[in-house]
Amino acid sequence: MRSVAQEEVHLEMARRHRFSSAYSVDMWREVRRHWMVLGVLSAVTVAVLAPQLGARGGVLHTEVSECVPLFYVYYSAGKRTSARTLWSNLRTHARLHAVCVAHAHLVAPALCAALVTAFRDGVDYRIVKGVMLWSRGGGCAWLSLALSAHAAAPSVAAFVYLAALLVAPLATALICGQAAMPPLWSVLHTLTTTAAPFVAGVIRGAVCRGVDTVPAAPASALRLCALALLYAECCERLSDSEGILHVSDVLITLTLELCAVGAVAATSTLYPRCGLLAPGAARLVTLCALPRALDTRASP
Repeated sequence: MRSVAQEEVHLEMARRHRFSSAYSVDMWREVRRHWMVLGVLSAVTVAVLAPQLGARGGVLHTEVSECVPLFYVYYSAGKRTSARTLWSNLRTHARLHAVCVAHAHLVAPALCAALVTAFRDGVDYRIVKGVMLWSRGGGCAWLSLALSAHAAAPSVAAFVYLAALLVAPLATALICGQAAMPPLWSVLHTLTTTAAPFVAGVIRGAVCRGVDTVPAAPASALRLCALALLYAECCERLSDSEGILHVSDVLITLTLELCAVGAVAATSTLYPRCGLLAPGAARLVTLCALPRALDTRASP
């Protein structure tokens, strides 16, 4: 009788666990670990559904409100940097600076060109030009400073931006037949919202080092600022495309750009395999080389 009862218990347990997994997954823990990915997906989704909210002149007035997260990101980067560190990074990480500039202005546009060439037969030529123009502006400085704690991140971001001022007009001339220089107001706005808070952070960090240790900015706060800037950026680009492109064209453009971002990020993993850079430096290359178009409009 005992063996029969035990056998029935084993059969019942087997029936209950027949479709259960052997792995235990804590969903809340996974959400806390990967909340940045969920935040990126949410920001892009909200921007696609309602781009007018976060566009310039919209309800959120991002032309003014985006200065707050920008100031915080660059101020935090400057506070953890000193003038001596900047000069030493230029000497000790010269290869990293060269690789970042080359990856942002040579490798990334080449990958985008290969991608749109593969799909140009079934894609509108305006989308092809748009993706190519989007890839010519170099990296996104606030993204690399918000997500990377590498000591050379500020100088690398500055080099990539300065190179974009020279390379972007040449690339625009090749794509559109006419060079488009970034207007003076755009360069001054960039200096005001980036260099000024960065210098303020450097001065604040120098004062704090003379008295006590400099507290680092919370990583979660920097990432939230990056999400807010990403949302504003997506809303602005999507709002500019309204009335020009259909919804299907916008979705195709987003798909091509996501594929291009994936290709740019994937190729940066080859540098550690070749022994050219360390893994941490290769991650900085990925962040600094993600394409972002320069603003070449005639007026704000």
